[in-house]
Amino acid sequence: MGTYIKRGYEGGQTPIFRRFPKRGFSNFDFARRFSIVNLSDLNYFEDGAMVDAAALREVGLVPNDSLPVKVLGEGELTKKLIIQASWYSKSAHSKITAAGGTAQNLKGEAFEFPKPKKKFVPREPVKKKAAAEPAGEAKLVEAKAPAEAKAAEGKPAEEAKE
Repeated sequence: MGTYIKRGYEGGQTPIFRRFPKRGFSNFDFARRFSIVNLSDLNYFEDGAMVDAAALREVGLVPNDSLPVKVLGEGELTKKLIIQASWYSKSAHSKITAAGGTAQNLKGEAFEFPKPKKKFVPREPVKKKAAAEPAGEAKLVEAKAPAEAKAAEGKPAEEAKE
């Protein structure tokens, strides 16, 4: 028989997976995943039907309910349907409304695409007021006044500064 050796074990030597650097970044863990449904697949439903994730699951268009549903605009929609999904492509949304149907979000409200973000516009620098200079001169005049008052009392100017 033999003994079990752990996979990747190299007899005490530093294993290869630790010797080589790991570089890069992957967004795989952060990606938004959807169950995809095309408009041509939705022609299966009767005119005026409510199409949501449960109905798509029953028909077999969606494998499970764990992922949100996204409707894409591949094909043509020939029936008036009330479609309830998490997201729509712009072409799918326009084709659904053109066929007389409604595209709703999961709350049952009319689906709206988010507003585009505004581009950053830098502000102009603030201009300093010219009135700040005379105020500074006034403070200097007030600071000199007490020293001059002590000098007027008969003390020398050097002692007045102390």
